[in-house]
Amino acid sequence: MPWKEYYDMGRIEQLRNSGRELLGKHLFITVKRDGQNIPVYTNPNTDFIGIGSHHKSVADTDMQSRVKACPEWPKVVEFMEEHQDHVVYFEHIMGGGDKYHKTPTRIEKPKKHSHLVLIDIWSHSQNKYLSYNYCYQQAHKYRIPIVDLLDAVDPMSMEELWDIRNLWLNWCKKHYREGIVIKDYYSKYQVFCKEKIDLPKRPKVPKVKDNRLQLPPMPVDKIFSAIDQAFEEVRRSGGDIKDVSVTMPIVARHIATQAREHDYAMVRNPFSYYQEALKNEM
Repeated sequence: MPWKEYYDMGRIEQLRNSGRELLGKHLFITVKRDGQNIPVYTNPNTDFIGIGSHHKSVADTDMQSRVKACPEWPKVVEFMEEHQDHVVYFEHIMGGGDKYHKTPTRIEKPKKHSHLVLIDIWSHSQNKYLSYNYCYQQAHKYRIPIVDLLDAVDPMSMEELWDIRNLWLNWCKKHYREGIVIKDYYSKYQVFCKEKIDLPKRPKVPKVKDNRLQLPPMPVDKIFSAIDQAFEEVRRSGGDIKDVSVTMPIVARHIATQAREHDYAMVRNPFSYYQEALKNEM
């Protein structure tokens, strides 16, 4: 099937909702290997097995030669012939065993031989990345190396998420690994992000001792933005924004939608914000 570029990952803070979308989700934390991203795909109408790069459907000739020289390549070909619906993503770990064959960031120790390490599998028919469990089963069956799974977690607060991130980055420092990848496989809109050991430390967040989901409060400007949208809806339908029985349910709905879409905690006492917005309308 056609080539597909691998997920373009940023850090936790670069996510759409600054990491709040990860709270309460079942997350897999894998090792980020220090190599080059290689997607492998097939054309079901021919015997062609394509080797791409991170941003191109066809890698340069030198890279293709290096990939095919890896001991895993025959098993990769066997897998691709039997799973033509898949695009399989590998990390190409440079070998050579001397100082002239270092990994891109020079964090991992030089390897004697080059290797392909499985990182993810995309299914065109399911239109999603397949779970780590599936990837592991295929890697085991075809004897292909796979990135290590460090942890599976369900963070309920940003403080807990940062603690998990810091724990495994410290592990990476001790084991000469570039960083971690955090993957939400099971949500409708899959979210992946990465954290690396060469990035600045995250400022400490005050601890809150509570096992329940702890989303941050919605900023006041977003609350009033939601109320403005509610007022516009009332006016379009010919209603009076001063009529509490008509307007307040619409205000509550808009505020709840804003909270849900941006991963904020539900607003307590939205009526007080409604009253303040009314005053501003006068």
